[in-house]
Parts: sequence; C-alpha cells; structure tokens
Amino acid sequence: CAVQSALQANNTLRLHLRLRCADGVVAEYEAWLPEEGSHYLRSHVKLWASPSSASLTDRFGALRLFTMGWASISETMASERERGVFDLEPIDGLPAVVDDRFFVGVEHPMAIHTSAGRSNKTHEEAYVGEIA
Repeated sequence: CAVQSALQANNTLRLHLRLRCADGVVAEYEAWLPEEGSHYLRSHVKLWASPSSASLTDRFGALRLFTMGWASISETMASERERGVFDLEPIDGLPAVVDDRFFVGVEHPMAIHTSAGRSNKTHEEAYVGEIA
C-alpha cells in the first residue's frame, strides 16, 4: 500500500491516513488519544474495494489488525464460571495485557483473538487480533 494522504490537524491528538493498495482497495486508518494525558490510544480502520476487486473475497478470509510477538501476553477474559457467577458479558476488545504495560484487542462483533502462549515466540506464534 502507498499513503495517499496524511492529516493531523493543528492542536489535535488525532492522525488520519488514507492508503491506496493493490487490487483497488482503499484503507483509512485513524488513531487518536481521547484527551490529553490519556493512558490509551484508540484506532480504527475502514476498508473499501472497487467493484472490479470482487474476487478479493475468494482470496482473503480474514483481516489481521495486529500481531504481537516477542512480548509477555496475559489474557484478561473472564472464565465461563466467573461470567455466570457475576452476570458478566464476555469482554472482547481488551482481552490481553502486553508486557504488563498496555491492553490490546479488536472491538468488532466478528473479532477473533488467538494466543500461542508464552513470550519469545515468533510472530506466527504470537498473539493475534483479526476479523474473520
């Protein structure tokens, strides 16, 4: 992909990128701090495909938004028993703590988070967040 436009308005905590990719795909990526001094970063991705790229669904089955490798990963999801006892909904979107420093996750109804476990794994074996 190539950056088509990049925008950061003066005195804002928001960055907006528009990317043009192969096969007629356009992606918009936006990241922001909700307010100055925030302890977390929010981001979202929008994807568009031209009508001529209809064959993409045959070639791609998931959108991987992050791969966390070479880090200590702790999943934070409540167990089935805990959710039943305390009447909790599954928390999908902040399911992992990375190196005891920050949360990472995908907030989407079709989000999938998988972990290969311990630190010092290769990227293929690390913690992954995707939409499938």
